[in-house]
Amino acid sequence: MRLQALDSLLEPILAACRPVPVERRMPAEALGMVLASAVRTGQPVPLRAVALRDGFAMRAADLVGASPSSPVIVSAMPHLVRAGEALPSGCDCVLDPDLAVAIDPYVEIIESMAPGSHVRLPGHDLAAGEVFAPAGGQVDAAFVLACRIAGVSEVEVRVPRVAVSLSDADIAGWFEAMARRLGCRVVGADASAALRFVDAAGAAPRLAIRPGDAGWVEVRNGELVVEVPGRFDGALGVFCLAALPVLARLFGASLREKLLPLSGKVASAIGIRDLVLLSMEDNVFVPLSVGDAPLRALIGASHFLAVPPEQEGVDAGAAVGAISLASPFEFGPMPQE
Repeated sequence: MRLQALDSLLEPILAACRPVPVERRMPAEALGMVLASAVRTGQPVPLRAVALRDGFAMRAADLVGASPSSPVIVSAMPHLVRAGEALPSGCDCVLDPDLAVAIDPYVEIIESMAPGSHVRLPGHDLAAGEVFAPAGGQVDAAFVLACRIAGVSEVEVRVPRVAVSLSDADIAGWFEAMARRLGCRVVGADASAALRFVDAAGAAPRLAIRPGDAGWVEVRNGELVVEVPGRFDGALGVFCLAALPVLARLFGASLREKLLPLSGKVASAIGIRDLVLLSMEDNVFVPLSVGDAPLRALIGASHFLAVPPEQEGVDAGAAVGAISLASPFEFGPMPQE
């Protein structure tokens, strides 16, 4: 039986595939989602100088030379601020409370302070107009906090809807977990989806990849449908080699490759696109499996390599571009057709 080359199968599908529409969400509602555009501050953060600790708000220039033997005398106790509170206009430092000694009717300041001491100055955290999250970044708790502090009320995200209709509960669970990890929304089998994973129609080999030759990709009723073989190794091969390029297009991304040398030779078959699972150790890729995906290799893998069908393996020491299983997408200009 003649096997279908993966590139010729995917080429028209990818050419017609467009990113899913942009959605606007409150940052807290966008946790785990992928940003469709960069996020900038509208104003400096903080907008005004704020105290980093409790103390007295002062002008450093007024305290020059202050010491226990030569205190600076002021007429009244300075303004007390709490940590996080904005300083009064003109103040640029916070004095520890025990350095201001009340000696009626005056107050002695017994230590000088440098400008900015115990203070976060305007724009120190983020400058006005600064990009603090690029397009393609995944929304996490730190980003939500930054948005709240910076006054960003909405962000733009792309959230491909993915349906997983697989009879094997273990494989279905893995596909759903991977989809959520990448920033997709997993929907029910009866809901519309941009991408749908279904059981492979038959067990006969038809796609020139290993593992996963029983898999398939096509457009069906307006949805991208990926047929998944019944064993986890074939399912992994189809996910990495066939589904990830499609998902990248739905996000408006491409696949990101990390270039490192191989620690050992990889032997593959001419005419077949082999999946190579890799771990990364001391800035080299260590092959864990080729054209196969035993469970121990999947557990230890951080990246994968797709050996082109016209290539008979890769020599040890050769630099290869491998794709991260955890963060496979590169956001920027879409690839040209």
